Amino acid sequence: MQDNFPLFFQRVIQDEGDGFEDVPGDNGGPTCCGITIADVARYNGVRCPTRGAPGWSDLVAKVRALTPATAAPIYKKYYWDEVNADRLPPGIDYATADYAVNSGTGRAIPELGRCCGELGISVTDRMVAAATAANWETEINRMQDDRRAFLLTISEPGTKYAHNTKFRHGWLDRVERVRQTSLSMAKAAQQPGRTIIFAAPIAAPPVQPRAFDDDGLAAHQAKTPDVPSKPMALYRSRTANALVTAIIAATGKLSAGAAVAWGLLQQFWTSLPDAVNSAQGQIGAVHQTMEWFNIHSRSLEVTVAAVAIISAFALLASDKQKANVR
Repeated sequence: MQDNFPLFFQRVIQDEGDGFEDVPGDNGGPTCCGITIADVARYNGVRCPTRGAPGWSDLVAKVRALTPATAAPIYKKYYWDEVNADRLPPGIDYATADYAVNSGTGRAIPELGRCCGELGISVTDRMVAAATAANWETEINRMQDDRRAFLLTISEPGTKYAHNTKFRHGWLDRVERVRQTSLSMAKAAQQPGRTIIFAAPIAAPPVQPRAFDDDGLAAHQAKTPDVPSKPMALYRSRTANALVTAIIAATGKLSAGAAVAWGLLQQFWTSLPDAVNSAQGQIGAVHQTMEWFNIHSRSLEVTVAAVAIISAFALLASDKQKANVR
């Protein structure tokens, strides 16, 4: 909704903070007001160099110089406008735009499409119509549930994502704050005869992301039990989905034929986990058969040997009988 950008920006600054940080293990690199060095480079029309390369220090200085006032147009251009939030229903606009800030537009937009039943790599008229026609509260809850499951997967202790565990508490708290704020926005907007402009916070005060030790992690997990991680086949298919989205988005507008091809490709990625599970089931059956043969191989060897001996004796007896007849 067009009037909701100020609320979105207010909440993002509350969650991201208005200072500079360069957290080890954070893929965003140097960040200020939640705007990464890659965003600053793109906004200034320059290529983002690798850390320590020529031009890196100058770009870091521009990141340090960001303020909420100078960060606002970057959020507007690359996140709010990128998900076409001005045209989305209240609550869904904020939930989608915040998802884009946290995990990228390449993940947020396809997720919106899945939640409203209109797949796509950009928020088209059809996707806006589908999002508007669907149940807003159901869409918001499904998006936040999927977002939470994804963040749990990429911060799971004892896996290759363990370096993200220190961010897990803040990520999950943010998901629930966005859920409550978005649901409140959707509910208020549907009250007949009322026009609500959210100028003040309507959700719980934000909790800044923080690292915590093993005891803190155990306490958080007791409060918010982990859900089972999604199958890696599904995670990889969504990763490939996001990668293809980014590549195609960089080439500009798609033709109608390419859009159809993309829809078919998305259906393929969506069905991939089922195909993998089916293949795993077939492989399991083969393994069980091989295990049976392995267990009973000695018995089979004895049986084959016995049959061979009996056949040999039968053949000798037959030859002897033929000799006697002659």
